[in-house]
Amino acid sequence: MAAVSAMINILKVGDHIICANDIYGGTQRILQRVSIPLHGLEVSSVDFANQDEIKQALRHNTK
Repeated sequence: MAAVSAMINILKVGDHIICANDIYGGTQRILQRVSIPLHGLEVSSVDFANQDEIKQALRHNTK
């Protein structure tokens, strides 16, 4: 969790990330309860086994 928190803290308000839809529950809670509402991150959850879903989730602000 420390590594996840460190990576999230590198991001800036308005940055977008793509996460696997089956990420660890603790990571999901940090994103939903802290990073999105308090730090203004945008998060897309996709099936990482589906390359087309990943491509469709890409945005100009994806990090």
